[in-house]
Amino acid sequence: MDWSKNFSIDFRNADENANIQPLYYETKLRIREKPNLLHNRYLVGETKGYGDISEIFEIMDMNTLERKVAKVYRMQKLLRSSWNENLLRFLKLELKVAPKLNHKNIVKYFEVTEGDIEQLPNAYLIMEYCTTSIDILINSSPEKKLPVYQCHEYFIDLIDGLEYLHSIGIIHRDIKPQNLVLTNANVLKICDFGICEELETYEKLNKSVHQHGTTPYMAPEIFISCDTENEELFLDGCKIDIWSAGVTLYYMITGDLPFNYNYIGASCISDEFKVKDELTNNPFLHDFITKILDKKPTQRIDIDGIRQHPWFNQQIPEKLVKISTITKDEYDSFSMTSSLHQLYYPFTDEQNIITVPDEKIDQFRQIKRIPIIQSNRITKKREPYKRFNFRTLLYRAIRKFILFIR
Repeated sequence: MDWSKNFSIDFRNADENANIQPLYYETKLRIREKPNLLHNRYLVGETKGYGDISEIFEIMDMNTLERKVAKVYRMQKLLRSSWNENLLRFLKLELKVAPKLNHKNIVKYFEVTEGDIEQLPNAYLIMEYCTTSIDILINSSPEKKLPVYQCHEYFIDLIDGLEYLHSIGIIHRDIKPQNLVLTNANVLKICDFGICEELETYEKLNKSVHQHGTTPYMAPEIFISCDTENEELFLDGCKIDIWSAGVTLYYMITGDLPFNYNYIGASCISDEFKVKDELTNNPFLHDFITKILDKKPTQRIDIDGIRQHPWFNQQIPEKLVKISTITKDEYDSFSMTSSLHQLYYPFTDEQNIITVPDEKIDQFRQIKRIPIIQSNRITKKREPYKRFNFRTLLYRAIRKFILFIR
């Protein structure tokens, strides 16, 4: 973005300027961003998320006009990281595992970077577009939690996805609300295999050798194994995912974590989980959470036990009202429109770059989010319309916007 600052005070004569008005700033901003094509096929749209070494973009497949998501890893940042060896190993495994996955409750991967990624500027994964995540849905709900019957439906999808992963020898290791996304059809899908683990083909004990995950959702045996040098102590990868799924279910239902976050490691090893009203009022649910959050992995319920439990098999009335997965952002479905218009009907620099006073920058950015402002072509003056219709309203809206920024 091109920035330009204008200063109007002469500092050589401070006394004369003692009562002068505050500095006046102006900033040059773009109405539309420059279109960017990934591999000459995917039009890059808004940034949906980012991390230290990666970014997630909304994209559009120009061959099919289908909305998708691209996760792009910046290889230079990754290789400069102090954890570069682990990060590189996890990334290579994710690129290897992701294209193999094929299940209704696993995010579909269409394309990934192949070859020697260390020699490339970026590595990417192209995956299906989902509406929202469990974490966003919880935070947008009035009570910051979800109805039990809605959690029940999502948990069934989660167990179906985990059972598939475990059947092909993959441990996710990072099950949490942020990594559970929802489609327009309200189907839960597991995503982000950044720290997953592939089990040995002929290993009968589901032996896991890594100690990674997100702290509030990590099983207690992981914390114990970090503090011991006992080589005979191993981690059951499947039971680790089941514990994380149990913490996620608890969080969806109560809006809280089962153990104290500040002391999560010591707390989940020694303390019992917090019994909330949602559990007290539902004996089957309380028993289910107790079995799924058993601190001893050998006694913790497995997927077969989960499927046989009364709470898992209970019938939920369809008439009950659920928290809607439809985003409250009224412009979300138009997020790629301005990129498409700038690609095929581009503004010139004179039309695209405008000067905005600093006190109006926030207003400008709010107005800029309106797709009708970014997308419409204003390359020439239009003739007045005789009839009062939608095109007339469009012309007037753009004219008001231009007058505002001037």
